[in-house]
Amino acid sequence: MQPMRECPRFDRCSVNNCPLNTGYPDLYVYPEDMDPKCNMEKNVRVRISSKYPGILKFGGLKQREYSGKLREDRMTPEEKDKRISVLKINHFVPAVNPNTPLPIQTHGQLVEQT
Repeated sequence: MQPMRECPRFDRCSVNNCPLNTGYPDLYVYPEDMDPKCNMEKNVRVRISSKYPGILKFGGLKQREYSGKLREDRMTPEEKDKRISVLKINHFVPAVNPNTPLPIQTHGQLVEQT
């Protein structure tokens, strides 16, 4: 079983330390590699890894993504709600009302739609 062969970029990819490789993250990254890091979208890697439960150490996630998932999994529902509200305040998560027209930017100036 080789989950990395299901990656849409497998045939033209040169990443040695692939998150879809069963040896990840312990594989060697050669300094002359053209692609030292995987650029495949996280949702694609997770979808592929879900077909191989228990095979991939981090479930198709990169190390940083996996540590973030572990941190989030340890949060209480209240901590998660608080984090989401902070992100909304800082505009990291768009909170758009579909009935509210979005402002248009014209020549560097914001113009409200009417």
